[in-house]
Amino acid sequence: MYCRYSLSHVTLANRHGLDHLSFRLWVGAWMSLILIFVCIFNGSYLVVFITRFTEELFASFIAVIFIIQAITKIYNVWTEFPVSGEESEPNVFLMSLLLFCATYTIAVKLKEFKDAPVINVIRFVIYFVTLSYVHFIQADHF
Repeated sequence: MYCRYSLSHVTLANRHGLDHLSFRLWVGAWMSLILIFVCIFNGSYLVVFITRFTEELFASFIAVIFIIQAITKIYNVWTEFPVSGEESEPNVFLMSLLLFCATYTIAVKLKEFKDAPVINVIRFVIYFVTLSYVHFIQADHF
């Protein structure tokens, strides 16, 4: 099974009637040439200015991908198992929707808990316990 990068190469090469391996060779050659020019002209210095923006952009992109996949899966469940009014049939869509909403709610609450002031107290206690443990071990050793 191809990864998405290789699959996109194969698809693009086939769409334009190119041989996949020679297309991949030329992509690699161009990337090598660009990398050499970046190294020659110290282009890595410019990364300082774009690192934060790139990090946030990729994080947002990944979040959007996960959200779209989750909504697509819920839609697929809805089309495959529509809501039925009969008591004997299980409502798969409603259970999936309930699981979807519960997962979202748990994620939001955990995010809020991560930013809560009580976490600083927990971190302090963990630091103190670890430090105390190290001191007790050292005192026991001597």
